[in-house]
Amino acid sequence: MNDTTTLPAADAGELRSTINASVREVALLADVTIAVWSGERTDASIMEEAKRNAGATGNVGRAIKNLMAGADTRLKECRSAFSAMRQTHYSLTLPYVSDPNAQRLRGPRLLPNALFMPYLDTMGAKRRAANAALDAFCDGYDEDKAAAQANLGTLADSVYPTVEQVRSLFRAEFEFSPIPAGADFVNLPDVILKKLSGTLADRQAAALASAMRGMWETARERVEHLAAVMADPEKTFKESTVEQAHDLAKLLPGWAIDGDPRAHEAAADIHGMLDGVTAKLIRKDGAVRAEIADRARALVVKLNEWGV
Repeated sequence: MNDTTTLPAADAGELRSTINASVREVALLADVTIAVWSGERTDASIMEEAKRNAGATGNVGRAIKNLMAGADTRLKECRSAFSAMRQTHYSLTLPYVSDPNAQRLRGPRLLPNALFMPYLDTMGAKRRAANAALDAFCDGYDEDKAAAQANLGTLADSVYPTVEQVRSLFRAEFEFSPIPAGADFVNLPDVILKKLSGTLADRQAAALASAMRGMWETARERVEHLAAVMADPEKTFKESTVEQAHDLAKLLPGWAIDGDPRAHEAAADIHGMLDGVTAKLIRKDGAVRAEIADRARALVVKLNEWGV
């Protein structure tokens, strides 16, 4: 990132505006909203009985009942499939917050234009998987409901939501928006327009910095994990460990919207260490595993030297 801290205020502001304008040309903001049915309900009668048995008074808490008790496998699979969309969204985008102490997993995130189509393809596949899981859950809902009611005994509700009502509680909505420009402020006094535009530019510069920090934090986390896992030949690992490293090599060049050549260099290093490598091959060939461990550690050293 360009450092504006040593420039005169006017020049620093102009540079921030130039950087932000460039970012608006190569990236957008993406957000996803996921909603699911919990399958739970608060039951005041359970708590009242517990209070009577304990001789308790006042507000001592709540009793949450699992409406699908003992028959919630399809519901869990459905909820997991919808949750996977959110996690995939996070993995393909970068934090975009002007407050470094903010909760980064909330609100729109930065999506480079170069990754827009891969994002649509990947999220589309996740959405189809979620809809398939929802269909499976709804198809078996009446059967699961009957089993759950039997398991709950006298705790079972007499009225459950219909399958149509349950289906309506699951949704996944995607929203894309351009990064706003200071010129979007209109019909205000010039002094106010200048102040608002300057404040927006400052916030966007801070948000872009957070995105680049997020890029390097993700890179460090995945490479360090790969190095630690590969270094121990007795340690089991998931295929996702290798897949996420492969994905990182594809994402880094697109994520580096600030033009940092080190992102391309790190991606090339990852491509080099994992070219033609699969989790199956690593498990089979100890020499391959050891080489990956060495090269991953070397990349960690490089990240440390870069100070990212």
